[in-house]
This record gives sequence, C-alpha cells and structure tokens, in this order.
Amino acid sequence: MLEWNVQSSYNKQRVMTFNLELNRKCSIIVSKNGTINISIGCTFDPYKFHTPSGLIEFIASCGKAINVL
Repeated sequence: MLEWNVQSSYNKQRVMTFNLELNRKCSIIVSKNGTINISIGCTFDPYKFHTPSGLIEFIASCGKAINVL
C-alpha cells in the first residue's frame, strides 16, 4: 500500500507531487483500479520538443520521475 496523499475519499487516488528541477514539477497519480498517470509540467520553462536538446531534457526528466517510483 502506498503511503501517499489521498486527494479524494470518493475515488481513493494516491497522489505524489515533487520537484524535478527548479521550475518543473511532477505529479504521479495512482488509481485504485491500477491506472497510473504521470504528468510533468512547467509553464515558466516549457520543453522545446522541436530541438534535440529539448527532447533530451524531457527524457532526462522522465528518468528522474522513474527513479521516484
């Protein structure tokens, strides 16, 4: 059983939010039925998917999120 915050007593989803970098946050939501939603967001410094360095930066952030799991 995960020891994360329970956002709603109705749907019993477990939620963990943490900083990946200075301006980027990651949220991992685990539902009771086994669905996992991972979102990485930042409005101040968005990923630049149209450049190779932006894609590498995104993949590195995904790796940091996987390490938490």
